[in-house]
Amino acid sequence: MFSRFAVVAMLAGAFLICAPSQAADVERGVSLYNQKDYNGAARELQSAVDADASNPRARYYLALSQIELKRWAEADSNLKQVESAESERPEKADVKVAMARVAMGQNDLGKAQQYLDEARDANSNSAEVYLRRGELALKRKDYQAASKELEQAIQLDPNRAYAHYYLGIAYSNLRRPDKMVEHFEIFRKLAPNAPEVAKVEATLQSVRR
Repeated sequence: MFSRFAVVAMLAGAFLICAPSQAADVERGVSLYNQKDYNGAARELQSAVDADASNPRARYYLALSQIELKRWAEADSNLKQVESAESERPEKADVKVAMARVAMGQNDLGKAQQYLDEARDANSNSAEVYLRRGELALKRKDYQAASKELEQAIQLDPNRAYAHYYLGIAYSNLRRPDKMVEHFEIFRKLAPNAPEVAKVEATLQSVRR
């Protein structure tokens, strides 16, 4: 028979062995997400969530990976659990932006607008908030509003590559080829390996002919 002290010591030892492993899964997943390996990130982060369902950081990055993989329903479920977490959850604005991206992916533009309004209320100095507000305005074909939101994103973070990309699209539709070229050129320099670069380069070549 083990004494009560021995049992407690064994459980504590097991926790010390498991906890670092779970933390390693999360950090590997976040690293893979930042390297744009979204499938690999999702696998690592799902493993971390399976081991500790109450970890909001793991769920948040798992949801971001699922957004990139267009797994909207799974991302939505994870973000709702992140939002309801009582502690250690990411910034409210970041969670609301992610929820807006899911809503846009599901073509629920009204809900996306609601989430982005809440995100702006939570942090009016976030370039990501204005980037996604500009993306939403583009989906609505409100190019003037899109240009305003995206200019604000760039003012807050001049190196936000996709703010330049979306702004180039907005200016193209506003019949401002000079401004389109300017921002497409910046996008190409900031994100030379982005999948949109080939299309941007073709557009730039057609304008210069």
